[in-house]
Amino acid sequence: MKPKASSGKRGMKSKTSRQKIKNKAAKMKITILCTYFYPYGETRQNINQTYLASSAPELARYLTKRGHEVVVISRQVPGTKSLSESTGVKIIRVPFSDRKGLRLISWHRNARKALRKSEAEKQSSAILCWDWSTTLPALGLGPKGRRAPVLCSVRNSSEAWRNKGRKSFRVYKSFESKAFNGSDLVVYSSNWVKQTVDSVIVVKSPSVVLHHGVDTSMFSPKVSGSKIRKRYGLKPLVVGFFGRLDPVKGIDSLVEACSNLKTPFTLFLVGNGPQRQSLEEKCARLIPGKFAFAGFQERKRIPEFMAACDIIALPSLEEGFSSVVVEALAMGKPFIGTKVGGVPEVINGKNGIKISPGDTESLRRAIESLSSTAKRREMGKLARETAKRYSWKNVVKEWEALLLGASS
Repeated sequence: MKPKASSGKRGMKSKTSRQKIKNKAAKMKITILCTYFYPYGETRQNINQTYLASSAPELARYLTKRGHEVVVISRQVPGTKSLSESTGVKIIRVPFSDRKGLRLISWHRNARKALRKSEAEKQSSAILCWDWSTTLPALGLGPKGRRAPVLCSVRNSSEAWRNKGRKSFRVYKSFESKAFNGSDLVVYSSNWVKQTVDSVIVVKSPSVVLHHGVDTSMFSPKVSGSKIRKRYGLKPLVVGFFGRLDPVKGIDSLVEACSNLKTPFTLFLVGNGPQRQSLEEKCARLIPGKFAFAGFQERKRIPEFMAACDIIALPSLEEGFSSVVVEALAMGKPFIGTKVGGVPEVINGKNGIKISPGDTESLRRAIESLSSTAKRREMGKLARETAKRYSWKNVVKEWEALLLGASS
């Protein structure tokens, strides 16, 4: 999983080895721009309706643990403070309009203002932008366009690619092209994400592919899920889903697959989103008495909810690189995922099962094949071994090398 930079007009300086990091006396100031930053600590308001990205906060925390100064600029939701600190990370939250047509404008204006003030106090060694929309405020800062190097982390498929054939295609292509080609390095979360970008945009900046990490001490087979099983009345075989309840996650096919299972089961859905009501109605109709909805749960509690499951499924129609994949593997749980995004880059058939998106019958057979406790245990061991390669302790060193290389 070691990243390799592709060629581009602006080459990164070659000394990015871990030995250089070890010998570097001064630690870096790293600024992260991220429109959504978990946790929102100060509030519970609106949290069920807000997408909570976990990878940026984890990376920020691990960079701080390695002695770097980390500043995050993110959106402010009702009830949060404009300035706070979490696990040593300084968090600056800026006003943000959620009205259609004003989202990008308000973010660009307010994030740019906050970034300019932060850079005036102390210039960053590198600015890490979590997706293309967060990159725009970072470009061209300072006199005569001088600024800290910008790294653009692309977590999901290209918006231009997703909007091919629509009127919005050219708009997204223009914005994404500016963001990617204005960056000093583009970091893709999976090869599939890179392919979606390359199919619609000529990216001349150097790039790497680097998967997300997982906290293997937090997500561990040692975590007990017995209390969760008891609370929700979960009976084996417990098939768990973790994520936003949204049509793109393919949960409809999971419900349909479960409705045809021959073995006893409980479908356990953890998360919230716009599809909740329709899914509850569908479950009540197709699998009455064999499902449970847990709603949104704080991130620190996710491991015990995963521990309550026998299998974890992610039947998404589209993904960049879902953290749920490596989290499930770290828990030692058999995983069933669709051949989209970064899933095929991690799952090999032995540590988990791959199926085609929307293939309800294959999903049903995959679940049935894991009805054996012995098979689940065998697959779970291989899953845990795979997850160790994606430990944040390893992944953060790769990020550190990229950030140092950009700042040198």
